[in-house]
Amino acid sequence: MTQIKDHPRHRNRISFLTKEKLEEIMDWAKALSELAAEESCTIIVEGQRDMSSLRSLGVKGNYEFVREIIQSLKEGLQDEFNGHTYVILTDFDREGKLLHLNLKTMLSSLGAKIIEWPRTRYLKLGLPPKIEEAYNFVSKRRNK
Repeated sequence: MTQIKDHPRHRNRISFLTKEKLEEIMDWAKALSELAAEESCTIIVEGQRDMSSLRSLGVKGNYEFVREIIQSLKEGLQDEFNGHTYVILTDFDREGKLLHLNLKTMLSSLGAKIIEWPRTRYLKLGLPPKIEEAYNFVSKRRNK
C-alpha cells in the first residue's frame, strides 16, 4: 500500500504562527471544550496519540476511540447512541475520511447528533491532516 503524503493544502511552509492564528487555534480548542461540557458531547478520535494531542492543545472533554464505538455496535448496543451528541475528529487521510463518513452515517441512523463544525474549522485553521500531529505543529511554530 502506498503511503499517503500530506495534502498540499495542509502543508504549512511558514515556520511560525502569527499571534492571530495561534489565538484562532486556541479559540477553536476552547469552543470545542465548551461544546463537550455543555452538550455532554463525546469526541471520537482514532487513537491515544490523537487524544493526547488534542488534550495538549487544551481540548477537554469525554473522548472515545473509534474501536470502542465499533465494538459497541458489534455487541448490539445500538440503543446507547440514541440522543447522544458526538464530534468525530478522525484524520484527514483516506482512511480517516472513510471512518468519519461511516461513523457519521451509522451514528446518525441510530439517533445520535453529529456536530461537524469542529472538523470543518480544524481544516480551515491549516492544522495538519493527522490529528496526532496538531499539538507538535502548533508548539514548534509558537516559540519562533
